[in-house]
Amino acid sequence: MTREQKIENVIRKTALSILKEKEGLPENFSDVAVNIYPSKYGLGAKIAILMKEPFTEEESDFFDVPIYEIKQVISKVFKDVLTYGVSSSISTVDNYEKLSNLSENKKPKNVLITENQLKTLIRHSKNEN
Repeated sequence: MTREQKIENVIRKTALSILKEKEGLPENFSDVAVNIYPSKYGLGAKIAILMKEPFTEEESDFFDVPIYEIKQVISKVFKDVLTYGVSSSISTVDNYEKLSNLSENKKPKNVLITENQLKTLIRHSKNEN
């Protein structure tokens, strides 16, 4: 597993931890996907909330506050790595998989974070439980 994949995994687990604490998580919710990608301004992270089937406006609205919280945590912990920032979206699993296959070749090979950044993220995810 590459360092980039490890970071994506940590971000995904942190997002899932925050989401699962929220009351009223839609039954249509499936998973969280994270992709780290390069830009001319540095690395960015895209967090995708994945839904099993097409979703309602109410289901989409549910994620407004939790995704804001997730982005704040990730932006703070990885501020030196994710210099392009953190974005988010909501998609069905099918649409996400189609889009991911198109952009798979654009991923960076390595992403470096300090040990302190990783420890801070792990500590935060433990405090959330």
